[in-house]
Amino acid sequence: MPAYYNEFKPEAAHMLRQLIRDGLIAAWDVDKRSIVDVRADGLRQYEIDDLIRSFDETDDVLASA
Repeated sequence: MPAYYNEFKPEAAHMLRQLIRDGLIAAWDVDKRSIVDVRADGLRQYEIDDLIRSFDETDDVLASA
């Protein structure tokens, strides 16, 4: 099952994609829309623990940088 990152700032979304390419975080979907434009039905394919894990994993990688 895919997981999900939401980042509307272009430079931050680029950084997430680079971390994915470098193998530092899991290869998940990066959604560049504002969170206010994201609807629940668009997230149904994701498990809630994948949504939470994406925040935790990103924080860990950024803290170690």
